[in-house]
Amino acid sequence: MKKVVILLICIVMIFSLSACSEKEVSEKQIFSDVENLEVFSNLNVEISDFNIIKRQTSPEDKIDYVYVTVKAANKDLSIIRNYLLTYILYNDGWIFEKYESYDNPDLPNETIPLHGVSFEQVYNDLDALDAEEYRSLFENLIGFERIHGNNIPISAGAYLPMDESGVCYYCTDIEYEYYTFYEIVNIPVTYHFGGGDYNSDGYKWYLNVENDYIERRVELHDGILGNWQWFDGDSSETTCPKGYFNVTSHNGAMCQASLNLWVEASYYAEPLFDTATVENAMLEIVPIVSKNNKNVYNAVSLNWISPQPNKGDDWSKVSIRLDDGYELPYPEAIEIYRDSWYVSSYFVKR
Repeated sequence: MKKVVILLICIVMIFSLSACSEKEVSEKQIFSDVENLEVFSNLNVEISDFNIIKRQTSPEDKIDYVYVTVKAANKDLSIIRNYLLTYILYNDGWIFEKYESYDNPDLPNETIPLHGVSFEQVYNDLDALDAEEYRSLFENLIGFERIHGNNIPISAGAYLPMDESGVCYYCTDIEYEYYTFYEIVNIPVTYHFGGGDYNSDGYKWYLNVENDYIERRVELHDGILGNWQWFDGDSSETTCPKGYFNVTSHNGAMCQASLNLWVEASYYAEPLFDTATVENAMLEIVPIVSKNNKNVYNAVSLNWISPQPNKGDDWSKVSIRLDDGYELPYPEAIEIYRDSWYVSSYFVKR
């Protein structure tokens, strides 16, 4: 019986000495605790490198401070994280209590994207933009089309390239169609990589529209072609044209046309007739910038290049407005306009 008691005492002493010999947390346990941190599962990354940089163990105080640097990655990003882990010694051994980030001047925390934003995300983001926000305030919008561009072929890769600072650039066009012209708005965007270790989306690419660098232009289309007959906008009689504007061809920027019209005016109670004719003239499409917003157009005109209507200085200032600013019975109507005086009349295609 005494032998059994002595044996039990020896076994207890052996285990006690064994427990006391655990002066610090094992590296295996530290790696396991780090691997199970939420950040790595949230970012879906796998640890590729793990180093204990330094540690401060005080068995007498039953505490162990461990400084680690961890590298991890997946197919989209790589990260470096530095943590201070705190362990407390209990009767059952060392227990992982908490962790916190710390600044490592030799290998700072960082998150690096391994490629640019995907074309799929770019297209989805751009298609989600509100097209109404980017067009000028012309009347009678027929429709619009998004034109993905940037001159980067899809075959070049599934992702946009990044510059040295990790930013992706892209440009897209939205083409707005009106009855006689297009407005093409070139919208530059940038993508920046960001997020957080504990964000629901982790890290991703964020779109930013560069509003200050938006460019726009206007182009004629085939809607301008044909014979436009001139009516007096102040008269309820629209069956008696007072002239015509006949457009025979265009190249987007200019058109070839003939004009024949007359205006009845009254000065000092005496009726006067003001006429203008020109054959095979060239006119160019010219946008007019809004006074209130330099980034949008207020109107679009056809201005004479040569020859001009044969009425001297007054008629040389004539322009044809391609977007009407007032209500007309015909939404496709275009205006006749002079700088020196306004003619409340319009052309309608017949």
